[in-house]
Amino acid sequence: EIAYASDGGSVTLRYSLRDMRPLARVLDGAPHVPPMARGGALDGGGPQWLQSRDALIELGGAKLMAGTTPKWLCADADSRRYVVVNPSDEEAPLWLETPDVTVECDAFGFGRVTVDEATGAVEVEAGGEIAPVRIRGAATLRLAINGADVTHALVPLGDDTREFRGL
Repeated sequence: EIAYASDGGSVTLRYSLRDMRPLARVLDGAPHVPPMARGGALDGGGPQWLQSRDALIELGGAKLMAGTTPKWLCADADSRRYVVVNPSDEEAPLWLETPDVTVECDAFGFGRVTVDEATGAVEVEAGGEIAPVRIRGAATLRLAINGADVTHALVPLGDDTREFRGL
């Protein structure tokens, strides 16, 4: 436990000696839960950014479900562009729903998914192997994996869903 007090207030931090994760944070005698990192205009206009470990987060018309792994979501509803980043090697199922597009992957680790609804493009950049990627949206929706256009390799699954299983 680490404690500090001055005329301006007090702070106490308690850590686990096993894995050094914070167990308790107390500011001026009251428990403190730090807010998630979030950036953007308070009225929700323009680009918005959110960092979280919550299983489900929503921002700028987008919904992201990706387990409890760390995740970043950037949403700009005005430009219809959405970006998801998994900054860790922890894999989790990924489900991103924007107003016009849904992207799903059964196991997604370190990497980035970009949906640009204005151009009809989905881009997936990943450091390791990519589990099958499913996209749902307009038939003209294009998919690029690690910089290569793989739209031709999408397999129709019914409705407006197509899946990339590899080349």
